[in-house]
Amino acid sequence: MRPRTGFLVAGWLTYASYYVARVALAVAKPVLARNGVSYTTLSWFDLSFLGSYVIGQFVSGCMADRLSCRLMMLGGLLSSTFVCLALAVVGINPAGMFPWAIHGLVQSLGWSPLLRATRELPFDVDRPLAMC
Repeated sequence: MRPRTGFLVAGWLTYASYYVARVALAVAKPVLARNGVSYTTLSWFDLSFLGSYVIGQFVSGCMADRLSCRLMMLGGLLSSTFVCLALAVVGINPAGMFPWAIHGLVQSLGWSPLLRATRELPFDVDRPLAMC
């Protein structure tokens, strides 16, 4: 396997790992709603996650230009794991929105550093087509 291909496979697997952690609550919503959690509460969780995710995307884009992309992605994946575990301990209640907002911040550490690392690879083809 060529190094470029190996990097792209590793990049897609990393992003897929981020994606699985990001949609964990969305997958569980129907079950939570059947067990008595209101859709209003779930909407507040979405707002806390997405609001911090948007802010985090901006910040991580700036950080990716200055820090190690691999360390940012690894730190984001590990932090995401621990924050999901913290949410499991705290539960779906108002106190659980704090770890879920932190989850949005650490989830934003995936895409910008991945694009930054891809930009630095020596491609024979156009760079935008490399991730397609």
